Amino acid sequence: MQTRHLIAQVALDRFERQGFKATTVEEIADEVGIASRTFFRYYSSKDEVLFGWHRYAVDTIAAQPIRSGSPAQVLAALQDDTDAFLMAADTRPGDVTRLFVRVQRLLLRDPDLRATESTQLAGLAAGLEARVRAALGPHADDLLVRLVLQVYGACLTSALEVWLGTAEAPLPADLVALHRRARRQLSTLLVEPRPPTSLSAIDPMNAQVAGL
Repeated sequence: MQTRHLIAQVALDRFERQGFKATTVEEIADEVGIASRTFFRYYSSKDEVLFGWHRYAVDTIAAQPIRSGSPAQVLAALQDDTDAFLMAADTRPGDVTRLFVRVQRLLLRDPDLRATESTQLAGLAAGLEARVRAALGPHADDLLVRLVLQVYGACLTSALEVWLGTAEAPLPADLVALHRRARRQLSTLLVEPRPPTSLSAIDPMNAQVAGL
């Protein structure tokens, strides 16, 4: 087993047994059978063991060029790049996928780690924001850029959460298929016609004034 992968395995074992905060780099290194300085050849900190995949994913997706277009076209291009990345990741060995599942479950159980994850992703998303802003053009305002990024994130996060629930089942769900399904369902949700809303439903005070 490669040293980097072994470090990740041992670190996750300890995080699950005694918690992330209580685990030290020295403990991880001792169990792997390496010096602490050797740990730092592979990971800059124990945080990177948990959040390195996020960094790699966002950096990879953000590095892809995208043509200028409408908000819908820019969103679709970003999602297409994500599908391509997930398909490539799906070819990795099963033990790598299992590591990712364990990381996500640790994050779900620990509110502090979730907060750290949000901070990490906010910083990493700067590359995506710059890419979206450039593709939308110089007249795109902050609200539009944020909406594109939020919709993109909602589809991906929803697909990941559903996938995590089945990842260790005999027949786990297909993450790429889930992400594409989330995209379709979002499109249906956004274009689905709504019945007209009465004035009273909008503002009861206005309805009283109008004598309704």
